[in-house]
Amino acid sequence: MIASASLRFGMVGAGGIAQAYAQTFRDTDIADLVAVADVRTESAEAIAQSIGAKSYASHEEMAEAENLDAVVVCTPPVTHRNICADLASHGLHVLCEKPLAIDSKSATEMFDAAVQNNVKLTMATKFRYATDVIRAKSIVSSGILGDVILFDNCFTGHVDMSQRWNSNPEISGGGVLIGWKESKYRRSNDTDWVQFGEGYNKFQAFRGQIENFTRAIRGEDKLLVTPEDALASVEVIETAYNSLHHSVWQPVKHTKWQPKTANAETLVAAAGQVS
Repeated sequence: MIASASLRFGMVGAGGIAQAYAQTFRDTDIADLVAVADVRTESAEAIAQSIGAKSYASHEEMAEAENLDAVVVCTPPVTHRNICADLASHGLHVLCEKPLAIDSKSATEMFDAAVQNNVKLTMATKFRYATDVIRAKSIVSSGILGDVILFDNCFTGHVDMSQRWNSNPEISGGGVLIGWKESKYRRSNDTDWVQFGEGYNKFQAFRGQIENFTRAIRGEDKLLVTPEDALASVEVIETAYNSLHHSVWQPVKHTKWQPKTANAETLVAAAGQVS
């Protein structure tokens, strides 16, 4: 268990999502962003200067030079497997942006590396920390809606993705989703909608994500996103692409992850349980 001082974070990748993380670290007092690495050195320098951190040209250089507790990985998904495994070998806990990997084999190897090095690895999925989503789950669990037999999620927008890197499956594994402005429900016999949320607050969600990860490293909380959650998300995307390429429906087969060399205690730690 790590003492409850502010943890020292590094960040790999200085693109658009990294800007949101930089703002998040300014708004929390339990974690500090002290280093930023990117092969585009000018991008790393820009973010680093904005928050008083150091910049590096590679994650390897950063891991060797800095006394870090954890790292946020914000690079394209095709790079996640190698970067996360390397950071784990340095004894660093890793919060990796979604999609976790471009295929389930790579994702499994990432968690195996985390277990072998006795560090935590989790997938960043900010919507799991959004207040409206948490409230929606509570409403469903309460039974007020009755037995939910169908769920239809429409999450779309008119955005030209043709020239964006994150629409290229070879790099990203898929595309991106957008936000919403309010949350409400209406039962079949009700006249009016019941509003229960004000929509997606980006920075609230990011802060919740960073703070949950930090508390899990300290041994004060469980990781909200478990290895099985993260692997399942990769398998869903993988199955969707296979179905598209073969023009047939395919079932999503989720294989329960079992680390290759972990004993029971290590498996619990890897899953983010409180020590």
